[in-house]
Amino acid sequence: MEGSESCLQSDLTEKTQLYAESGVIELWIVDVQGQCIHVFRKPSCTGYLETFISIRSDELKPLEPCENPICLQELFAAE
Repeated sequence: MEGSESCLQSDLTEKTQLYAESGVIELWIVDVQGQCIHVFRKPSCTGYLETFISIRSDELKPLEPCENPICLQELFAAE
């Protein structure tokens, strides 16, 4: 998981390509300002084949077994 507040566009383009080429099976980029998570799965030599955005009201589970889903409302809770 990577958090992004200032360089989101670079993270969503350049970095995702590097991670996909390296074979990282799942990448989450946290958009702090947009309060969502960009999810990338199924890496290939041209990038990720599956991408979607999870919003604040979602619960997100990684591909690998995980006991507890991540509640995005808790992640983005106001301080």
